[in-house]
Amino acid sequence: MKSKVYFIRTNDNDGVEVTINSFRTLVNNSGLLQEISSGEKGVVKIHFGEEGNAGFVKPEYVKVLTDSLKEAGAEAVVSDTNTLYKGKRTNSRDHIELAYEHGFTLERVGAEVDIPENLKENNMDIEVNGKYVKTAKIFKLFSRADFLLNVSHFKGHIMTGYGGALKNIGMGCAAREGKLEQHTDFSPVVVTENCIGCSECVEICPAGAIKVNDGKAVLDRHKCIGCAE
Repeated sequence: MKSKVYFIRTNDNDGVEVTINSFRTLVNNSGLLQEISSGEKGVVKIHFGEEGNAGFVKPEYVKVLTDSLKEAGAEAVVSDTNTLYKGKRTNSRDHIELAYEHGFTLERVGAEVDIPENLKENNMDIEVNGKYVKTAKIFKLFSRADFLLNVSHFKGHIMTGYGGALKNIGMGCAAREGKLEQHTDFSPVVVTENCIGCSECVEICPAGAIKVNDGKAVLDRHKCIGCAE
């Protein structure tokens, strides 16, 4: 069964207000929120952007959704999960600070930002018995929500060609253990004859999986988390 796709064209010259109005029209005409009932509590899943990067959906556009949810008597938090690789998205405190820096404040986005810590009590295992994944390890925040609204920007991705809605949910809702499982087949390879022993890979590796022995980098695949750094 094919899904309906609702599309409104915008361009860089439209400005924020024009785009907000266009998005509001899309939400209203699509009936996107018709299945959400008054009193329900859910999650708007988004990528808050990397430090120093403008590649994320503006908080003003997300507010269109949160405002519409309030009008329907529902509510939601805006959320993402922490990353495996080093940076301001590695832990919840820095990640939330980065989200605020990018404008995802209560005033501008119309909802609280909730980024769960990588703690066992926040995780949940769900049996899916898929071809590659038998047990999905995700955060309770997403699995126990009454609804999940996915807001995605898409970009080039080293493993899949493009990263968008599927990655924003599949990887983006996963607990640390779930992210590790999805990265298990993605480890770097050291071409020994080309290695100059500069140790830059050692410095950037978040798992301490690389060492330099006899002037050459050596990877411990048991420690490697496949972070793609």
